[in-house]
Amino acid sequence: MPEIDVERLNALRPKPKPSANPPETVRTPSNDGADPMEVDKVPTGRTLRRRKEKVVKHLKREANEKEKESFRKKSS
Repeated sequence: MPEIDVERLNALRPKPKPSANPPETVRTPSNDGADPMEVDKVPTGRTLRRRKEKVVKHLKREANEKEKESFRKKSS
């Protein structure tokens, strides 16, 4: 089995181009500071759906024209 020429393979490999936007350096905060900043923790579980509020059937339907007229007369 022939030996693999690593130097030759590396010479054939394209050189990586420098990025226009270099990645930002990640700073790890030290715990020895006087006032460590508290970060709000976001729950990483399933999000629960809120239940629809129950509306009574007679309140759910819209009023017809006759009911609207009688209401206007009463309120005036």
